[in-house]
Amino acid sequence: MRGKYRTANIILTVILLLALAFHIFTASVIGMTEIDSADWNSGRAMELTGEIYAEKIGTEYQGNKKAGYEFYRIKAGIRNIGTEMLYPQADLILSLEGKEYDDVLYYYEDYEEKSTFVNGNVPVIPAGQTGVGEMIVQVRDGVSEIQAVYYEDYTDYGEEESGQTFLIALD
Repeated sequence: MRGKYRTANIILTVILLLALAFHIFTASVIGMTEIDSADWNSGRAMELTGEIYAEKIGTEYQGNKKAGYEFYRIKAGIRNIGTEMLYPQADLILSLEGKEYDDVLYYYEDYEEKSTFVNGNVPVIPAGQTGVGEMIVQVRDGVSEIQAVYYEDYTDYGEEESGQTFLIALD
């Protein structure tokens, strides 16, 4: 008789542990989906540690080109002062413009997964560390400089009075 109770206790314990694990898993998944944008952005902030400059790439980049434009890589030394990791090729918070509305065209890279892990091949800057943030843009031929407005975090983006303005000379 003791053997039956012992087996029943073991089965009951295993069922309770599985139920607890399922509950913890679903609570964490539900918690991740309920993060609003203010919470998501609050841990992402950076400060400049160097100048903002442009490196000319050429008329074609990764098989893409547009007549009358050249590709540039805009770079800036940054320190991650937030609590979350930064993606230096996506989190550099710059507003770029020329004298005409179509002098600067933003180019968004499409990262192909070259790893088993999602985003395993994307560089990051951990909280408290420094690195180089960058973005790729296309600039109309003949433009010799563009204006960059730098913002420390996403909550300030678009408010020029809260950003730092720089002129970037092009080659």
